Amino acid sequence: MVNVVNYDNSELNNVLASKRIHCIGAGKKLELFLQEHSGVIPFSIFDNYAEGYRNVNGKCLQIQKVDSLKTIHLEKIKDLIVVTTIHYADLLNQLDAMQECNDIDCLFPYIPNGEIQRKNEIIDSLKVEEAGARFQLLFDYSHNSETFVSAGDKAPDDIARIAGKKGYTAISVKAYWGTFKNDDWRVKARKLSWEKMMDQVISGAILLLQNPNWNEHEFELRKENIRRLKNEKNIRIISIVHDVEELRKIDFNSYMQQEAEFMMETSDILIVHNRRMIEFYLGKGVKEDRLVNLQIFDYLCANSEIPIRTLSKDVIIAGNLSYAKNPHLAGLCRLKNTYFRLFGVGYNEDNESTNVIYEGALDSNELPNKLPDGFGLVWGGDSLESCTGKAGEYLRYNDPHKLSLYLAAGLPVIIWDEAAMADFVIENDVGFTVSSLYQLESKLSDVTEEVFDRYASNARKIGERLRAGEYTKAAIKEAEKRLRLKD
Repeated sequence: MVNVVNYDNSELNNVLASKRIHCIGAGKKLELFLQEHSGVIPFSIFDNYAEGYRNVNGKCLQIQKVDSLKTIHLEKIKDLIVVTTIHYADLLNQLDAMQECNDIDCLFPYIPNGEIQRKNEIIDSLKVEEAGARFQLLFDYSHNSETFVSAGDKAPDDIARIAGKKGYTAISVKAYWGTFKNDDWRVKARKLSWEKMMDQVISGAILLLQNPNWNEHEFELRKENIRRLKNEKNIRIISIVHDVEELRKIDFNSYMQQEAEFMMETSDILIVHNRRMIEFYLGKGVKEDRLVNLQIFDYLCANSEIPIRTLSKDVIIAGNLSYAKNPHLAGLCRLKNTYFRLFGVGYNEDNESTNVIYEGALDSNELPNKLPDGFGLVWGGDSLESCTGKAGEYLRYNDPHKLSLYLAAGLPVIIWDEAAMADFVIENDVGFTVSSLYQLESKLSDVTEEVFDRYASNARKIGERLRAGEYTKAAIKEAEKRLRLKD
């Protein structure tokens, strides 16, 4: 079999410069690959459905059938197969069957990580399908005051939609904010709603939950019924963790401690933000085989193309703009040679200055297509000097949803160099890091059009995956695989 490989951008450039490149696929993805790597001249080009010649930087290359790879003496240290087509399944089987390609590195640059499956892996995934039904538990607050609806619902809503597409049937339980007497109609409605849910869930099913749940008033009822599902119906639980209040510290209290402990007790698999958050849970005694790395939150958008970005050194800030949550925003006016454009709620428009422009609040689903050119900033806390305070310190552990927003918009990003996601930004070459916002002026001055275009091109690739829900799909797939291994 060929050896399926993946590289970060800097590593890929070195590999392409040092190996003979054999491209399979002579269509639009080949054109895109050659545009993205303009210095690369393939050693050979193959396609089972195309004929003729391709001129690449003055070199005329004949398009050959894939079987012709057998005539080339391939060596692992010298050669790299690059699949420049998205129709890979039959092709991968063909390559695996060729002894000459055994253990040769094979790159699929246009297939999302975790999506490539060989025949045996497809059979394994079908076994997961056969192992039991899939459900996701949603809490219905539609009958409550509108006060409880916020833009913060974007991430859980997206996960619910992605899970639905992966076959997770949504079961809705009515939920209420507040404490009521035992004979109150809302207490009866709660219990009836849970009983209906118990009837719907099939024994042995997988149940997807999103945590934490901030509704303290329903904690005991929720605990009782989730334990019933575990004990009476032998369900397996996958929990997707949105926030860790022990790390976030904003709403951490005895209830949130109990909520977190209950989640760790009852969940078979926890899908958490990143490697640093995995380390946190390992420290809590959670075994590593129960922890799946999400990498980054997806950001679904309406069917539309990611905007093509051109060089701008404006700094874009989106999110909650209140000084109470992010006091550093009050100091942006001191960075007089850096221009900021702000999008979101809670901003005090009286504090605008010549270098800080408030652009208003937009719907989170439309925002990626409305953000202007520039760099998206991921920063938090009290200071321009560093990310301090509760919001700043939390960046050491979490995947900020605004990072997903910027990349879904095709924007390069700037992030605090001690943030958990700084490595993601550097490894994927989608922007740069700073230790202080006072570095913005000098670092932005070093950005050339070529550098910006490279960042934006890479951001666009990640953005396409985010818009398609690829990271959530891959994490759920890995969680299901681990559940199957436990059976």
